[in-house]
Amino acid sequence: MDTAPQRNNTTIWIVIYLGIILGFTFLGFVVGVVYYSITPASFRSDATIRLVASPLVLGKEAAYEHTQLLSQTEFINSTLESKDLYGLGCFDSLPQGSIVANVINNLEVNPNKTEPEIVELSFNSPHPDDAQTILTNLIADFGDAIEEIKVSPSKTELMDSIQKSNSEMAPEIMAELAIAQRLRKSGQVQAYNMQILRSATFGEPTWPILPLILAFTGSIGLLLGMTIVVSIFLFSQRMAKQPASI
Repeated sequence: MDTAPQRNNTTIWIVIYLGIILGFTFLGFVVGVVYYSITPASFRSDATIRLVASPLVLGKEAAYEHTQLLSQTEFINSTLESKDLYGLGCFDSLPQGSIVANVINNLEVNPNKTEPEIVELSFNSPHPDDAQTILTNLIADFGDAIEEIKVSPSKTELMDSIQKSNSEMAPEIMAELAIAQRLRKSGQVQAYNMQILRSATFGEPTWPILPLILAFTGSIGLLLGMTIVVSIFLFSQRMAKQPASI
């Protein structure tokens, strides 16, 4: 005769259990949304270039030497100034003196392992359009710079004399002479240019990505809720098996 009350009691507990599970899952989604809203967004622009040298084919060491120009402070500062990029929105919260360092930290230059003359580049920025703009201009200036550089005694000797006398010179000229000196020391070719295999893409989100965050935090909430439910159920079963006190 106690079937109906037991059934009702079971139904109540099922509702409670489901409420706990759904409640913690919902809490996980809320945490995910909050995390997404307070975490700075990051967007990546990608590009691919090929370094072409004549008459020799570029080797791994030569490709590495060429691409070092991209991470030089003088070169980046020259590009930012000449293309008026210091005013981009992605730099609004940065002190003027740290912008070049920020660009260097967010720029990746990776020569292909099997074809070192092919170089993969990427740039990360809080703004997708700024990521594309910065990478596009860096590549354009890099192409102009290496096409103009000819490794000749006059330039390398001038570079040596500048370093010895600590003379001041325009940053873009210093950058050009620096790469010329490096190539002279490495014994590589004297003339080379660049081909763009893939232009800089519009920035793609790298993190945070809302669906991934919600899936993660929701799953954590679901597991936490289920753990609590199982703990309550096991505890209630244990209590029910204990003999009633007389």
